[in-house]
Amino acid sequence: MNRTILIRGHGIAELKPDWVELPATISVKSMDYQQVLELAGAALDALIAAFHGAGFSKEDVKTVDFRVDPVFESEQDTRGVYRQVFAGYECRHALKVAFPLTQERLGRTLQALAACSAKPEFSVQFTVRDQEAVKDSLLAAASADARRKAQTLCAASGVRLGRLINISYQWNDRSFYSESNVMLTKARGGAVPAMASLDFTPNTISVSDDAAFIWEIE
Repeated sequence: MNRTILIRGHGIAELKPDWVELPATISVKSMDYQQVLELAGAALDALIAAFHGAGFSKEDVKTVDFRVDPVFESEQDTRGVYRQVFAGYECRHALKVAFPLTQERLGRTLQALAACSAKPEFSVQFTVRDQEAVKDSLLAAASADARRKAQTLCAASGVRLGRLINISYQWNDRSFYSESNVMLTKARGGAVPAMASLDFTPNTISVSDDAAFIWEIE
């Protein structure tokens, strides 16, 4: 029976965000189904115009989710019993733009959204654009880490590391998003704050990956 050594390698990387994903959601309500769709269309046109003013084309704005749902409210009758009463329809349209992280473009985009008449809900997510390259580098680092550990253990045990006979790996979804959060509230009175000069420095992104390697021992 061949002697073997099993080693788990670990790769880790600290990433500086270079990419922004900015989801925005518009929401309208109406008692009439057709009207809620018309209101949603008008809100979408306003949001597209806001993005266009920030330098995006219509093709840059991607739909993430679109839905029309009935809305019910709890109402108490004369006997004190609560029941669900139809209160109209709500249409929610979630969209997203993505672009290279520069302070000037981010500030310009936030400014445009804050001034948009559709009053979208929006947030800022900092990430890295080339995630596949990061995944590859993590695997390479995990492999190098495992071989180093195996060679160290073999040298300390007076044996030689033989041929690699098995690699076990299972990719799990990793988060490539910074923990930094950007949330903005419109100023009182409806004024639009100046945002072009704001300077955001997001936290670095820590990611890691593992793989198991089996070598023969000579």
